[in-house]
Amino acid sequence: AQTKSRQQQGLKPSGPELIAYARYLSIDVVNDNDLLWIAEEALNAPLPSEWTEHFDQSDRVFYYNSSTHVSSWTHPLEYLYRETYQLIASFRSSSTSHKERQDKLLALQDEAHRLEAEVQQEITAWTEHEDEHGHKFYFNRRLGKSSWTDPRPAKCHILYLKMKTIRLLSQFSGINVMDLAPSGGAGQGFEVGDNAPDSERKRNKSKGERMKKEHTPRSARQEQQPDP
Repeated sequence: AQTKSRQQQGLKPSGPELIAYARYLSIDVVNDNDLLWIAEEALNAPLPSEWTEHFDQSDRVFYYNSSTHVSSWTHPLEYLYRETYQLIASFRSSSTSHKERQDKLLALQDEAHRLEAEVQQEITAWTEHEDEHGHKFYFNRRLGKSSWTDPRPAKCHILYLKMKTIRLLSQFSGINVMDLAPSGGAGQGFEVGDNAPDSERKRNKSKGERMKKEHTPRSARQEQQPDP
């Protein structure tokens, strides 16, 4: 909670806070000190569209899923950072052959390529709007659903994490990942953080008033805090 409070004030986590969180994520802060960026990324991870962040009476942060009405003490994307560390650490410590590492990188590159296609589809499907009180909400015209949380940053962040991991493993192995990328592969012409194109926003602007009435997310019921 203290680290979150510092973030809300625009401050970075202190050294001890970052180390403590890295250890919480099972990162070996001595032998893998160069991977502390994973903990820092995790502390700044955006939330998926169904999740919102709250604080209990003791100022402890928790997360609430408005779709499933489930609450959790852990960030819904925390598992990604644990998996990222485990992947990099095991890759660096393994005694696999150059060919095996190349095959692993190619498989990861294929995953990133598929994920990029999904992300590009997602970020163009969501558009930003305001309700009658000036509160921003986000509407997915393809799924016909709305959310108070912008889902695009989380989608882009997951892709960014995957691509950064591939670059690091490529550098460690001495393998040029671009030589492995299929034509039009992951990262080709994609800028993480892109929003819907201007043409798409203009096309949806005229529908704004109707969306305010039909698609503004309903006020959340009293969030249930997770059990201690």
